[in-house]
Amino acid sequence: MKLYIRKYLMIVLAVGSLSSCTSFLEIDPPKTQLVKETVFENDATAKAAMAGVYNQMTTGITGGGLGSIGFLTALSSDELVWQNASGANAREFYESNVLPSNAQTSTFWGEAYSLIYQVNAVIEGVHASTTLSTSVQRRLEGEAKFIRAFYHFYLTNLFGRIPYIKTTDYRLNRDVSRADVQTVYDEIINDLEEAYSLLAADYTTTNNQRIVPTKWAAKAMLSRVFLYQHRWQESINAASEVILQTEFFELEQDLTKVFLRNSREAIFQILPPVGATYTNEGNIFLRSPSYSSLSAALVDAFDADDLRAMQWVGAVANDNGTFYYPTKYKEFATNATGAESSMVLRLAELYLTRAEAQANLDLLEGAIEGVDKIRTRSGLAPLATVDADITKEELLQEISHQRRLELFTEWGHRWFDLKRTEKIDAVLGAIKPSWNAFDVLFPIPEKEILTNPNLQPQNSGY
Repeated sequence: MKLYIRKYLMIVLAVGSLSSCTSFLEIDPPKTQLVKETVFENDATAKAAMAGVYNQMTTGITGGGLGSIGFLTALSSDELVWQNASGANAREFYESNVLPSNAQTSTFWGEAYSLIYQVNAVIEGVHASTTLSTSVQRRLEGEAKFIRAFYHFYLTNLFGRIPYIKTTDYRLNRDVSRADVQTVYDEIINDLEEAYSLLAADYTTTNNQRIVPTKWAAKAMLSRVFLYQHRWQESINAASEVILQTEFFELEQDLTKVFLRNSREAIFQILPPVGATYTNEGNIFLRSPSYSSLSAALVDAFDADDLRAMQWVGAVANDNGTFYYPTKYKEFATNATGAESSMVLRLAELYLTRAEAQANLDLLEGAIEGVDKIRTRSGLAPLATVDADITKEELLQEISHQRRLELFTEWGHRWFDLKRTEKIDAVLGAIKPSWNAFDVLFPIPEKEILTNPNLQPQNSGY
């Protein structure tokens, strides 16, 4: 057993070393090839390689902490207020003054492409292997393509035009240029559709823990991507496929259970960092307001009888006033029992995604039904009893409102929603003195442009 554990750790470290250079464009090809041949010689080591990817996702930009996509985009939007006297990089996000030299945007870019490099190594490794079982080959390729699409989705929504990297060949990657956003989306959709065809339909490979993507995670992401692309019917179809999987998924009616490990609402979760028994989200938010607090605008947006305000929002008072903070996660360092995992994809998003797509196709009855799933779970009256004659535009506003209240501080939803619905200038221009229209995209990190001039031109305004 000790020998197996030692080998497992060596494989994880070996695959991690593939992308540990200062840039994913500078990988040494002979060493890379040697590592890949060793890693993918049998099922156990190949699975360990992919486990290393998930392990790295527990920290950094996808880990839910102060440097995560979810936290920093919540500062960029109208969800969080930065309360810490230090932290210049985070303050730039809050003040809409992100510079090309910002260390955190550099981390967004570098960590994402590092993980993309690793999953590309997995894809190439399983394709080249003649010794892996077919089931493991298919599953690992599907998981890797899902993760590749997932990271590119966030990169393009943060930076706009980006390279879509599908190889570990440094000769191709070192001078890569940025693809237009539509090309990136086409590649994302292709990867997600291929992932769907390869992935498992259940969680048996992880002892029923929801910590790896399944077919339904791929469909959930496709539904979101199609929504962003205004491909309404395809978004409806993808969301419906997941919603119909009642063997696995249902809305948790008790809001305190939504973010528990293996919640019935969870489609894909990330475990806490190695050695921790609590999520990074719980650790940073339950320590608030030392880092941040919820904006007054968000807190005031909840109805007085909204159960989400009661269960997902906490308050602390001091000499400076009353501050509010997210309590979706209940555990952190001092009270952890290991009951929670970081939520990546959950069913509530799909109900709202489908409702928005239905409303855009004038399928108002279905859209209202979906919104009411979220409203009634939150203790609010069904729309039919509140506004029986609701119009399409009013319904779309209500869906946007419910997305704001349901998904706050989760994975950049509010930031991306304001952008894709073209409301961002009106909303943030009214509350952020430094706001400019070009702030909808973060600058390409200056050190990346210095390394590869083909990434030019820099995003407008920077």
